[in-house]
Amino acid sequence: MDPRKMFVGAVFQDRETLLGDMNSSGITGISYHREGKMVVSACGEYIRLIDCLSGTSKKQIKCYKYGVSCISYTHDVHSILHGSHRELVKQGPALSSLNLEKGDALSIRYLSLYDNKYLRVFRGHEKPVSSLAMNPKNDTFYS
Repeated sequence: MDPRKMFVGAVFQDRETLLGDMNSSGITGISYHREGKMVVSACGEYIRLIDCLSGTSKKQIKCYKYGVSCISYTHDVHSILHGSHRELVKQGPALSSLNLEKGDALSIRYLSLYDNKYLRVFRGHEKPVSSLAMNPKNDTFYS
């Protein structure tokens, strides 16, 4: 790929488009759907779905209980994978009421954007998930 042919697709001047009412320091993950029409961003405790063609925010999903670190679109435009970032050791009094079980805090979650329900939880990480990648040929992913 020739770097001279690369260009900026859009610049969001207004922080509301990307972050909405999220009180966070910044985006921790971003992923385009393979068709390039939609993008999801992860920001602390929120997921934002953005329409790339119109540059507008389509949906905001709050994930306070588990948090959101990295994020990746699956093959379906209505499904994503995201890493949780709540560590049981660092919960403190405010987060202790969430009743997280061992394995929930550092898991990968398969989320339906259509109805905002978790389809599956992948447990087994002993440290926070730092990266996710979908296999372009089938429904496997790497973390």
